[in-house]
Amino acid sequence: MRVQIPRVGLHEALYCGTIATLPLFAVRGIPGGISLPLAFMLLMVVAIGLRAVLTSQVPAVFSRLDAALCGYLLVALVGLIDAATPEVLFAIAKSFIYLMAYLAFKMVLIEIPERRLEQLTGIGLILGTISFGLVMLYSLYSTGSLGVLFGSFSYWTVTVQVFNSIDSVFGQSRDEFASVHVMRNSVGEAFAFYVIAALVYGFRSKLMRLGVAGVNVIFALSMFSRRALLAVCFGVFGALATEVRGVKRALAIAAMAAGVLGYMVTSEASSRLTDFSDHARAEQYQEAVQLFGESPYFGHGYGAKLSTGNYVHNFVLAGAMMMGTLGLIVTLWIFLHVVKELVLGMRATTGFQTPLFLIIPILGMMVGSTVEGIFTMTSWVALALHDVSVLRRKNAAVAVSYPGASRVEA
Repeated sequence: MRVQIPRVGLHEALYCGTIATLPLFAVRGIPGGISLPLAFMLLMVVAIGLRAVLTSQVPAVFSRLDAALCGYLLVALVGLIDAATPEVLFAIAKSFIYLMAYLAFKMVLIEIPERRLEQLTGIGLILGTISFGLVMLYSLYSTGSLGVLFGSFSYWTVTVQVFNSIDSVFGQSRDEFASVHVMRNSVGEAFAFYVIAALVYGFRSKLMRLGVAGVNVIFALSMFSRRALLAVCFGVFGALATEVRGVKRALAIAAMAAGVLGYMVTSEASSRLTDFSDHARAEQYQEAVQLFGESPYFGHGYGAKLSTGNYVHNFVLAGAMMMGTLGLIVTLWIFLHVVKELVLGMRATTGFQTPLFLIIPILGMMVGSTVEGIFTMTSWVALALHDVSVLRRKNAAVAVSYPGASRVEA
């Protein structure tokens, strides 16, 4: 009996590649320091651009959120009147590239049937989980560091050593590998996205769903990132709230709580994930408010940093400090819009679960520093998946309401 393997088109392959390489975001082996998932999305830009030139057809995927994001960059350009430095120009150019990649990603998504998209997501999750595991083991073996997996479990002895090995084998040559090169929040987000996607979007098999989710819960917690921990907890709770009912849901939530508490009892995890005694974040916010007061009209330029050399770890405050009052208005609207989409989506009928992906960009905007690129790569993917899902439902509603009308082109 011959097994027929379904053909995979270019757009489908690029989508799978993007999903599968999200955990390898910190590996910058491509010239120019381009990450693997961004490289796949840039290939989508090229593919969509070539098709637009040859056929004069571009899928209609533009939404209110996209308009706000374009407005965000427009406000950043206005800020050049007051602060036109090479650093500002570089930050704007980088954010523009990410926005174009995001729009091309949406155009690819809308052309993949929804059922097929779920299958491809599952394939991407499996490939990404296996690939990261193999890359990790090979890198540790190549550098003679396999022993770190069997020692004490901590951020410095395991996580940093693992990513140091991966970087030395597949990444750029560095004089010294520092903690900042791990990008634990961005990579932790990718694993949290895998957990959410596996639970609500990627698999029909319960065993496969729980297996992929369980492995990525371990990976996410191993990043020692508070953002990743919160994303996993909120994502699992949201999945349970929409998929499980009655006693089973109560038992599942109790099991999840017990697992998190069991993990937190380790000294390293407890001190790193629950210690809020560091006042640096509060001082950041205070300085950002002060800088906004000094230049409330145009701000201090897109990509501006604090006196410590760090970005502000808050999307709205960063927008206000960098781009003034207009930046404050635009960033606040974007944040509230995404929160509204999550709340309304969670109240929708069962089967509309892509709003759970919005947990990741919401947490990123609250406590993350993602100025150059606006959002992290995983957040862009999460926003695109949800936005396209909303667009599909609008198109379906139009088709039902006006059977004789032509379907809204997407």
